[in-house]
Amino acid sequence: MQDLYAFRSEAMIVEIRHQLSNLDHALALERVGGDRSLLREIAVLFLDEYPRIMAEIRAALEAGNAVALERAAHSLKGSALGVGAFDVAKACEAAETEAHSDEGRRAVLLNHIRDAVDAALSDVAAYEHEQALKSLRGNGGTG
Repeated sequence: MQDLYAFRSEAMIVEIRHQLSNLDHALALERVGGDRSLLREIAVLFLDEYPRIMAEIRAALEAGNAVALERAAHSLKGSALGVGAFDVAKACEAAETEAHSDEGRRAVLLNHIRDAVDAALSDVAAYEHEQALKSLRGNGGTG
């Protein structure tokens, strides 16, 4: 009975996390034709690439280089869309659009991107953990 309770509790936590998630796992999975291993590869690429791109965004802001900001924000937006991180993509799109705005506004844009990336990273990690648990249970990561 305790195992059933633990499973229900975990299932509730997973469902709540999905409802509060900043990622659209279903759409991201649909974009890769349901190929979970490909989606995992894309997520790993996102995790590998975002620190470099964020550094490029910060450097562009510090240098006042609007063109470099647009380019870096566009690059991060593409990576974010690949994993279903639409809040990151939205924040990056705003940075692309407003790259030529004043320094104060660009700093606000950086904070929005950083906050969205932090939330996405948390969601990617939670999703990977969930998939690993499903795999250990023999579900093969389905569901």
